[in-house]
This record gives sequence, structure tokens and C-alpha cells, in this order.
Amino acid sequence: MADHFLGALKEIERRSRDNTLIFSDVLSERLDGIAESMISTKLSDNDYMKLLELYYQKYHKQEKKKAMMYCILRIQQMAECKKMKKFNKNIKNIEFSDSFDEYTLAFLNKKRPYYKNMALDFKKKALFISLIISIIFLALIVLVCNVSFVLSWILSLIMYVGSYITLIQVGYPYVFENRLMVLQEEIDPLCLAVDLSVHPNSHE
Repeated sequence: MADHFLGALKEIERRSRDNTLIFSDVLSERLDGIAESMISTKLSDNDYMKLLELYYQKYHKQEKKKAMMYCILRIQQMAECKKMKKFNKNIKNIEFSDSFDEYTLAFLNKKRPYYKNMALDFKKKALFISLIISIIFLALIVLVCNVSFVLSWILSLIMYVGSYITLIQVGYPYVFENRLMVLQEEIDPLCLAVDLSVHPNSHE
């Protein structure tokens, strides 16, 4: 899929570099106009990330830290999905490509890996929770159900693996989207509308 909006977005990006102190009203209006055109449209991954990158620049100059974090997390999430193609199917309204826009890649390289760190922290908690669940399950089936220890151990191991996989596949997306909902209060309506069209189940 062609990057239909990327050229116009990169023109705003070029002009924003000339306005080092402010993201001008003219550029903001143009950015909002492009965002409005992107709503409910199948987008390329580069179009979507560039839009959020420009809104990040706007929010940075407005000192809206929550909005900045929202944009970073979404961009990093998209970058991870772009690298790990098995997750591409989870985002229906984005057409993925193999290439990154060079400025977006430079933008990502300058930022801390917030998305990866958040996922890693959740995985550690999921391991601990799964361990507790499996221990409780083992105790119940041994003491209450009088199942042999070997069979109980096998069943508890299955419970451990199943709990962990469920927490990662279901729990983490829920926690991540809840985190974004806390941050979205500073997001411009048009930017949020584009995000909702890309992630239609994320703001419910």
C-alpha cells in the first residue's frame, strides 16, 4: 500500500523545523486537516506513525506530557507490530510495510523503549501471578481432591503455562489500553478519532 498521506505530513514536518519555538497555528490546522482525511481510512503504518510523531512535536511545544506519552506508546507499539509480523493481524485498519521512514526511525531511536519496558514489567508480574495460581491449584487438588502428587504436579504445570499465556494475550492489551485511556485526556479530538479508527476496540 502506498503512503498516501506521508508526503503532506513530511511537508508539515519540514516546516515545523523552521518554527523551532512554536508549532504554528497554520501547521496545526494543516495537521488537523490531514488527520480528518485519515479517519476511517485504511492507512499505511508509515502514515499513521508520522501523524502521531507530528502530534508529539506539537504536544512537546505545548508541554502536554500525557499527550506526548500517548503518542510515543502508540508509535512504539506500531513499530513492534511492524517488526513482528505475527502481530500485524491484530490491527485491522493498517497496511504494514517493511520499511521505516528515516525520520520516524531516528525519532524512535532517541526515545526510551517505554512500550517494551511496560511489556517486560507486565510479563514479570504475570509470571509471579501464574506461579501463585499454580501453587494454590496444586494444594487444592492434592489436599482436597486426593489426586496423586505426580498428576497434580503435571496439572499445576499446565495451569501455570495456561495462566501465563492468558495473562499475556488478554491481560496485557487490557492494561496497555487502560494506560492510554488515562493519557488521552490531552489528545486533540481529531488525533484521537484517527487512533480510534485504527484501534476501534481500544477506547471502549
